[in-house]
Amino acid sequence: MQNAKTTSRVAPRGLHSEIMDDIDIAPPVGAPPLLPDDQVRQLCDHGYVGVVLPTELSYNADRLFQSAAAFFDMPIEEKLRFFPPSPNSTEQGYTHLPGEKEFVTLRHRTCQPRNVGSSSESSISSTAPHAQGAGSSTTLASHLENLMSLVWTDASRLLHRILTDVGARLGNVAPDAWDPLVADAWDVPPSPLEAGPSMLRVFRYEPRGGVADPHRDLGLLTLCICRGYGLEVWQRPGQGLSGSTMHDRDDSSHPLNAEMEARLPDHLHPHVKNTLQGPEEGNKTNIASSDGTTHSPPVATWKSAPSVTVLVGDTLSILSGRRIPAGRHRVVSSEDGRMSIVFALRATTRGTIELGPFGGSGAVDADALWQAISTRRVNVNVRKEIREKQRALSRANK
Repeated sequence: MQNAKTTSRVAPRGLHSEIMDDIDIAPPVGAPPLLPDDQVRQLCDHGYVGVVLPTELSYNADRLFQSAAAFFDMPIEEKLRFFPPSPNSTEQGYTHLPGEKEFVTLRHRTCQPRNVGSSSESSISSTAPHAQGAGSSTTLASHLENLMSLVWTDASRLLHRILTDVGARLGNVAPDAWDPLVADAWDVPPSPLEAGPSMLRVFRYEPRGGVADPHRDLGLLTLCICRGYGLEVWQRPGQGLSGSTMHDRDDSSHPLNAEMEARLPDHLHPHVKNTLQGPEEGNKTNIASSDGTTHSPPVATWKSAPSVTVLVGDTLSILSGRRIPAGRHRVVSSEDGRMSIVFALRATTRGTIELGPFGGSGAVDADALWQAISTRRVNVNVRKEIREKQRALSRANK
């Protein structure tokens, strides 16, 4: 949040200190930058960046990996009992895709909260795999959810700080401009009625089997904490906001289709409308030189992601007018399998989103924007046959 303006007396040493002592200087607005400039540039140019976790978040993530490993070793009936999936959705509860992966997703509280700081809870990660009985299973499930809650809280604050760095690079976006967008994501919501679209998910991929097709995330920013090889990111050519690039372009030639446009308010700002269907990979046509000859554009490549990666989602890309690309990524199979923690910070779907702070004008209905972004997307976390049907439907509607 923006600090209230206060003043402080400054008394520098030197000949004129008695004069300077009478000058009132206001403190800087907001927190100082979190990421170095080169990391912010990498995020804004390519849609991803590797970061170092704060100490407490790193500690809680380690505990969560241990607790999740014990939970995944439980019988599948127990896992479904403690984290029942939502009907026709993979965005709450436990999901198992045989031969590929299993994961537990949290968008709101499920288990009864417990004190994860107690000595009895802290010892669960080492004893739970061998524990027997319903009481032990209940304790493990509760412990897992509470650790997910701690990581959620730490991760939401980390990504909020990174959003303020992104806002500064976009051009004087106030530090508190992001607050209304993430107001329902600071902590795990206590119930489904209070839940927003943000979520935290813990994966365990099977050896030589777990994959995720190339995709972009829906929200603002996503934090991926990986254990093991498998996550790959799309390294784009060009220099993004720091120079002329393929993705820094006018998308006005890509209007919304009638069905999507019907769901959006008439006063939706053009820089949002014109970017909802912009090209995913930039301009792939040949580039003309001043002498009339043409040459192929630089080639983007897949590369192994850092063990801790922040990805730009479609919502942030759209709010930036596509000046910042969404981070395209995928998961490839590995011999040993892998685990990951993923926190997706998404814009609220309640009320309206004011566009003025991001260079637009007016406001957009938050839920309409979410529906426009998420429609006709292939869910990489459903069974393979469902993914194929979604992909076929997406191709048919283009």
